[in-house]
Amino acid sequence: MKRKRISDTISNLNESIVEEATAYQKASAKRNAWMKWVAVAACFALVLAIGIPALYNMQIGQDKTLVDNIWIIRYDNAYYEIIEDNPEALEKFGVVTEVTEDVIGEHICYLQFEYPESERSQCIVSDEKTEMELLEYKPANNKAHRIFRNGEKYYIARFCNYLNPDDVSYSVSTALEVFGIYGSDDIKSIAPTSTDNTWKITGTAVTDKDTIAAFYNEIIRLQHYSWDEYHDLAFADHLKEAEAEGSTDAEIYQQYADDLCVLVIETVDGIRFTIDYYPSFEWIYFSVTQTHCQITTAMSDWIKDHMQ
Repeated sequence: MKRKRISDTISNLNESIVEEATAYQKASAKRNAWMKWVAVAACFALVLAIGIPALYNMQIGQDKTLVDNIWIIRYDNAYYEIIEDNPEALEKFGVVTEVTEDVIGEHICYLQFEYPESERSQCIVSDEKTEMELLEYKPANNKAHRIFRNGEKYYIARFCNYLNPDDVSYSVSTALEVFGIYGSDDIKSIAPTSTDNTWKITGTAVTDKDTIAAFYNEIIRLQHYSWDEYHDLAFADHLKEAEAEGSTDAEIYQQYADDLCVLVIETVDGIRFTIDYYPSFEWIYFSVTQTHCQITTAMSDWIKDHMQ
């Protein structure tokens, strides 16, 4: 289980979870402590697509019967979540709620269960033809969404995240390209949204091409950092101040969680996804690449001018 999962789940942590995470952190070295914190936090993030692969990794090797409730695909160094019986989520993501012939694209690969004895195991690439198949999503042919066939049934499979090594960070451009964004013209709108995972728009959506271009040109310039670099830059000074003032580490992490703001971006193909940002701590986070970027003055000004 990767330590980077903290950025995916931190907005869902309540006080007791943060306190438990802090206790873990003080009980061991930095690396082990953060891994334990993430393990605790991931249990409370099942509603997030990114939390599903995280929880799966935590469970494997402990009790394989637990994976019966987890249905994901590992393909091309990334995780995909298979979405079933959830039209609200599909509408939120901007994809069809029913897979029909006109949205099924070209064959990508055949799949098999990693643990065939489980009803719902992780799906991995098969070298042989099987009854499970991964296909392109024709309306928006990019990495963000695929079609999963299981026998005669079809489902949407949504990109969760790349399987990053701990010391690797991907650029903003790489994150945006998952959704088919290679330039500002590929973005239809940008809007502030709620932080409760409903993606309810809370302000006015930006649709002006020049304003979107200014956003795109600035965000792709942001410096991206590895996990250790990010944690030191985001928290080291705050933790030292807390220690000097007699405050707890939990208070700093809770402040970070409470600082969460979210932007929802819609592409010209109608696909929607979100970007997390923390204005007081001056960080932006892309879950698909688990990329942390420091907010520049220009980026901060754009957000203040258009996302309030």
